[in-house]
Amino acid sequence: MRHSLAVAQLFRILAILAGMQITSAYLNAEKPSAKSSPSSPAASDNPFLLENTLPYHAPPFDKIKDEHFVPAIEAGMREQLKKVDAIAASSEKPTFENTNVTLERTGRLLDRAERTFSNLNAADTYPTRQKIDTEIHPFPSPRNATRPLNCPWLAQLEAL
Repeated sequence: MRHSLAVAQLFRILAILAGMQITSAYLNAEKPSAKSSPSSPAASDNPFLLENTLPYHAPPFDKIKDEHFVPAIEAGMREQLKKVDAIAASSEKPTFENTNVTLERTGRLLDRAERTFSNLNAADTYPTRQKIDTEIHPFPSPRNATRPLNCPWLAQLEAL
C-alpha cells in the first residue's frame, strides 16, 4: 500500500513537471501582441499579484477586471517554473520535504488566478470571458500534463 502511494505521488510530480516544461517553452516564446497591448493593466493594479488579507485569502472581487486574468496566470506560471527550477538545481540531498512538500507549496499565484477565473466563468460567462478561456486553455496545466519528462527532478525523485 505504501509503495503504491509513493509511485502515485511520483507520477503526479512527473506530470506536474512535464506540464511546467511545456509551459516554460510557451512562456519563453515571444508574444508581441501582449507587450504592445495598451489595455494591459499595470502590475500594481492587478489584485491577483498580492495575496489578499481577506479571510481565507479570498480575492477582492470588487477590484478584479477581466484583463487581470491572463497576466496573472502567465506571471503565476513563470513564478512556479522559477521555483521548481530552483528546487531541481538544489545541491541538497533529496528528501520528501525538499522535493514533494516544496513542490506542493509552489504556484499560489497561479492557483489564485486560475480558480477565480474558472469559478467566475462557470457562474457568469459572457463573450469576453469565453475569449479569455480560449486564450488560457492552450496553456498546459502543470497539474494535469501527462507528457514524458526528462528533467533533473527525476534523479532526485528516484533517490527517494
